[in-house]
Amino acid sequence: MNELPLINVISVISTVLPLIVGLYMYRWLRVEMKILLVLFFIASLVDGYSFYQAINRCSNVWILHFYTPLEYSILVLVFSYWQKEKLMKRILRLSIPIFILIFVLNKMFIESTDYFDYITASVESIILLVISVYVLYSLHDEKVDSFYKMPQFWVATAVLIYFAGNTLCFSLGRIIPIWIIPCILNIIANLLYTGGFLCCRSQSSSVGA
Repeated sequence: MNELPLINVISVISTVLPLIVGLYMYRWLRVEMKILLVLFFIASLVDGYSFYQAINRCSNVWILHFYTPLEYSILVLVFSYWQKEKLMKRILRLSIPIFILIFVLNKMFIESTDYFDYITASVESIILLVISVYVLYSLHDEKVDSFYKMPQFWVATAVLIYFAGNTLCFSLGRIIPIWIIPCILNIIANLLYTGGFLCCRSQSSSVGA
């Protein structure tokens, strides 16, 4: 057994927090937040497996390759539910099979599953970064007392912070091994996701009023 840095342990544990809170708030969750909850269930399993593999000095890279398209698909699907324009909703959902096709072609001809998927992870990060900025910008049109009561504010902010920081890490990962940054960003993002689940109850109450 080998000890991992504390920051890695905290990062793994932080993934379970939004899952627990989401399950507790389940009765107040809308469809898109229930879909997001599925992502954290998968993420918890992936992180748990990766943590076990890391302790035993075994490779866990292969599972990350398959997690990337799952993460992209679920996050984009969640964001699509918050689009008022049908065209934008269709564009986001159409991007899912396109991204999966790019992922498959990339694995077949370019990237090996023996190494981290720098190309697809970088593409995912850039696209999600743009979408999260767009979602946050569109909140200005919402007539609400506070953005802090809106799950989309917390989720989009989490995606923005996480993927903005990781875009550089994923792009330069082969050159500069700066993996402490993704751990820190993961913790911050998971806390923000948790905030998104927590405000679902007040949002549900305001809608029903």
